[in-house]
Amino acid sequence: MGGPAVDHRLTPWSRAADRVRTPSDATAALTSARVLANDTLPSAATRLEQTLATSGLRRPASVAAWADTLALLQQVADITERVEPIIWSLDLQELVTNLAPAAGGIMSRSIATVFKPRYRAANKQVRSCRRVPLKSADLHALVQAASAARVLWQLNSVDGGPPRLPGDLTGTAGAYQRLLAELAALGAFVGASGLIDTDPTETGRSLLALLDDQTTLFKLPRLHELASTVDAAGFAAVRALVTAHDLDANAARDIIEHVWCASVLEQISLADVEVGAFDGATHTKHVREYADADRKQIAVGAAKVRRAVAEHVIDVRDLNKQGDALIGAEVRKNSRHRTLRELTQMAPDILLALKPCWAMSPLAVSQLLDAKPIFDVVVFDEASQVPPADAIPALMRAKQAIVAGDAKQLPPTTFFASATIDDDTDGIENNLTTGAESILDAMANVITAGSTTLKWHYRSRDERLIAFSNAQPSLYDWQMVTFPGAAGEDAIRHVHVPWRPNNGTDDESSSDEVRRIVGLVTEHAYTRPELSLGVIAMGIKHADRINEALRRARVDNPDLDDYFTSHDREPVFVKNLERVQGDERDAVILSIGYGKNADGRMLYRFGPINAAGGERRLNVAITRARSKMTVVSSFLPSDLDPNKLTSEGARMLGRYLAYAASNGTDLGPVQRPHPPLNAFEADVRDRLTAAGISLVAQLGASGYFIDFAACHPERPGEFVLAIEADGASYHSSATARERDRLRQDHLERLGWRFHRIWSTDWFRNRESEIARAVAAWESACALATQAQAKPPPAAMTWSPPVAGDSKPLVPVPTRQGMRPAIHFGQSIEDYADGEITAIVTWVASDGLLRTKAELLDDVITEMGYKRRGSRIAERIGNAIASLET
Repeated sequence: MGGPAVDHRLTPWSRAADRVRTPSDATAALTSARVLANDTLPSAATRLEQTLATSGLRRPASVAAWADTLALLQQVADITERVEPIIWSLDLQELVTNLAPAAGGIMSRSIATVFKPRYRAANKQVRSCRRVPLKSADLHALVQAASAARVLWQLNSVDGGPPRLPGDLTGTAGAYQRLLAELAALGAFVGASGLIDTDPTETGRSLLALLDDQTTLFKLPRLHELASTVDAAGFAAVRALVTAHDLDANAARDIIEHVWCASVLEQISLADVEVGAFDGATHTKHVREYADADRKQIAVGAAKVRRAVAEHVIDVRDLNKQGDALIGAEVRKNSRHRTLRELTQMAPDILLALKPCWAMSPLAVSQLLDAKPIFDVVVFDEASQVPPADAIPALMRAKQAIVAGDAKQLPPTTFFASATIDDDTDGIENNLTTGAESILDAMANVITAGSTTLKWHYRSRDERLIAFSNAQPSLYDWQMVTFPGAAGEDAIRHVHVPWRPNNGTDDESSSDEVRRIVGLVTEHAYTRPELSLGVIAMGIKHADRINEALRRARVDNPDLDDYFTSHDREPVFVKNLERVQGDERDAVILSIGYGKNADGRMLYRFGPINAAGGERRLNVAITRARSKMTVVSSFLPSDLDPNKLTSEGARMLGRYLAYAASNGTDLGPVQRPHPPLNAFEADVRDRLTAAGISLVAQLGASGYFIDFAACHPERPGEFVLAIEADGASYHSSATARERDRLRQDHLERLGWRFHRIWSTDWFRNRESEIARAVAAWESACALATQAQAKPPPAAMTWSPPVAGDSKPLVPVPTRQGMRPAIHFGQSIEDYADGEITAIVTWVASDGLLRTKAELLDDVITEMGYKRRGSRIAERIGNAIASLET
């Protein structure tokens, strides 16, 4: 069917696909090519070569250019018919000048004959060369034509000789005209390009190629028939497009498939109003309304529950007046209250109606409640920490149980467990608890259905804080769904405290590391005071030394002590590994403590990490941070010999140090490949990138990937906008709540701004969607730039601690940026408002807390004014007020 069926890159007959329509056309084209190749072209080429050899002219570049050469020869022939060849040896340019009066009228020639000797001499000289009678009026035109011909001849001559003619110019010209005519006839089928725009040798090769591919030629009539059928089916425009662009069969098939699918979509859009009337803005509005309604429904649900509980209380009190009176009497007492066990025996319905949810430890359940099922459901949280024996009493007191926990975190502590077994229990096997460390393990042994894995991870505000644990085959093996955070400062880093000889280090705690922890805590207090902090040490001794060092530092530094007392809800803690499960803080410092001995030799003693299940203990330690994790050690990952890491916990510690040293980017061989982009997503990426948006496609480490994360144009590592399309990841969500609310809500909590591209809008109006995306990106960039421009509160500079120096660090306030131009002695009226605002901004950039009056005084002093005039105070005060709006 024309171009798609016959590719000119494969056959020389491709351009004849739409011209050879019948078998007679194919025969005519083949005959023409055969005559040209075997007769016309060789004959004409021979004559032309002989002509060049006789005349000494340069060979033309193509068959078409031969016309100019033959025209020049014909011009020389016309001149030499009227004058002798000696004319070419004369100074023709001078003769043209001297014979100029001959071009005028009879009066001009008469005057020149009488008064201009040069005219008479030139006239006589030309007449002496003539072969035929020439009028005086024709002499000038003849000489002028001869001069032009000689100039053109010299430009094309290869030997510099005078113009001269071949023996049979007329025959050569006739052979050339025949060649052109036959090439034009063949060109009507295959196109003239490639036949007359090349030299005769290349033209000959093209003709031979045509003759060698007769098979294709004889297919063309059938192809034309098929093309007519395709056109009749409504694909004429598609076939023309394919042919015009010389597309191959695969590209043609893709285009036809696209056209077919597009036509089907158009038909469906016309028949189905919901499809045809789709509008992205309206759909986005519906999604937003759904999300708002879903949030309200959840909020209203709590009120409904409270209402239902209140109504239940009334009903129970009406049905159990004796119990109601008992509880009322207990409430009115000032002393001698009945025990909780007595109340649950005497008025259980009233008590449980008034307080339907009880929070108790397993030990308190045994001490305070009767051994009977008085609750509907018992819920165990952190069930991996509850021994089976402690859980049994609580299980006895409910009809159903919900056990929640993480088997990859710490088991119940065994510090105070008895090392002996009661003789009465010998030989008794408990199928529920045998081999189970916790009630979580015990339940997993007997429950075969009804268990649910909670996969979404919410704690970490940056995915890098949890990605390591998620990737480990011995832990979660990529089962968790985590979400990328908007990039800012590094969420995870490794601080190396170099080993020094004789630094007081023992096997369990590095003194230099203790001092470095104090410095890092001080740094955090001054630079990130709004973030809560926890310090985790691998061993108890190391934790005790850090605690004591921080206690001394707080005594010497009131600012540091103020930070410790400022976080009432989440106070700073220093804990060893075994005591930290269940805790979380905005920032966490993990101090290894263990390391090299006094001789600098690595000891490979990592306390509980080396024990069985040590990887679970490490997992607890490295997943406590919400925003920032700092890992401190006195050795590097490269200092560890893999052959000496005998436990999975120790091996995982080495991998984690390497991961922290890479700032959370290198997961090693367990790195998870990103899902490939489909055609729609690839088109979005390519078009938005071409529009100037710097994108990272499929940003994320596990479970959930942001389709496109748009970067700040001046800060490439900072993401300012999440661009989501309704591609595969969107449609893979099980529920509308998940895809249209929960994921976006959580990502916005992590600092993302959102822009949605609907595929239907993209296909229908791509340029408009590109413009919308660019506008959203520019707006996000402006907001990010504006947020960064604001000076951070209480910004301080600090210096790293010096090894051996136990004194706390003192913050040094500094102003940010360049000092604005201040002209001492200049009147306040000579300053522009913007200049005063810039000075105020710079003075305030040191982060010191000031009242407005104090800031005004500091600016007046900085500008060099000795007194506080009313106009000075007014202008500077207005600038201070403008910064607050």
